[in-house]
Amino acid sequence: MKLSRSEPHSLTQLDNARSVIGNIVAVTIIVSVSLSVISFSVRPSVEVALIAVCCCVSVAICAFPMLKMERHALASPFAFLTLVVFISMPGRLAVLALYPDFYAGVWYLHGRELKGFLPGAILALSGVLALFAGYSFFSIKLPLAKIFRLQHDEISADRMRLVALLGLTISVFGFIALLRNSVGLNFELGSKVQGGSIDESPGFGPLRTLIQFGSAAFYVFVAFLFGLKRPSILDFAIFATGIITLFCMAFVQSNRDGVVTIFLVVGAIYFCIKGRLPIKAMTVALLVGAVAFSSMSLLRQGENRTQKNASLEGISAVGVSAISVFGSFNLGGFVANTWAVETVPERTDFKYGKTLAYALIFPVPRQVWKGKPPPTGFVWLGIFQGPAAL
Repeated sequence: MKLSRSEPHSLTQLDNARSVIGNIVAVTIIVSVSLSVISFSVRPSVEVALIAVCCCVSVAICAFPMLKMERHALASPFAFLTLVVFISMPGRLAVLALYPDFYAGVWYLHGRELKGFLPGAILALSGVLALFAGYSFFSIKLPLAKIFRLQHDEISADRMRLVALLGLTISVFGFIALLRNSVGLNFELGSKVQGGSIDESPGFGPLRTLIQFGSAAFYVFVAFLFGLKRPSILDFAIFATGIITLFCMAFVQSNRDGVVTIFLVVGAIYFCIKGRLPIKAMTVALLVGAVAFSSMSLLRQGENRTQKNASLEGISAVGVSAISVFGSFNLGGFVANTWAVETVPERTDFKYGKTLAYALIFPVPRQVWKGKPPPTGFVWLGIFQGPAAL
């Protein structure tokens, strides 16, 4: 069975796309400035003011190229980079300023005041400037239009459906195998599965790959679905099944960012195909993601209260969620850069890019390579913060 895809976007759709992108960029910058102002008002000092400026300028530099990308902006690397920089710089600055005594804050600050992160903020801004300069100088044009608009007049609908169903089936089997081989079929999120620990267990790389395969296959089907003039009931059934399946797997793994990412990716694909955003549907989806995110954060909070992180006592659910989003050591930002400035070369040598080589050996299962080196992130965390951080 062959189904034709929709016609190319009209000028009106492109104008709407530009308007949406402009609004998203504007809101992102405004929120970044607001968070930076709050941070400075709570911890007023020249150094914190300079860190705030570095944070806001970094976000603006990352977001600026999206203004020229029209409807494909939300699927570009700069959209992801903007999100990463927003979380790891102005968002993290605000959390460290507002909650200096919570467990991650003490871990981050490690005896230093917030203003001590200025070297890392300057280094982060320098990296963003270098990236933007390289992008502008070489005039890189990403082939996003070809990715989201397949160069065929007709596509086999039956084959696309088969790809989606097969991918989701493989993903579910991989997920069940992961549970059985790690923590067992135990769905108590606040205990064994909390923190996403089950999919970080050593030796389960192939199973993680199977789970991710289902996501990739599903998103390919989503791009196909949104391009159809008249989707069938079966298409919508596969779409709903995929959303529920990926959502449940992420929730059971306590993969908070994974839950929210599902809706963000689907929304970005829809925007690339249609040139607009379904505001009502996206609002409902993000509310569901926010509730799930907060629920998993509270489950982790309950687990932490029974151990050693008493400093979480008295923090509201909103505060715990903010700490969960912005307070982790992921995504780098000015915190990781400051650690690097303070420890290299005093406590470890310059690597000259050698750590990037780990990406080449990452897919190799530990069952095959018993002496496989630990992930680079764990190695650096131990160097920066000491064995206790691990």
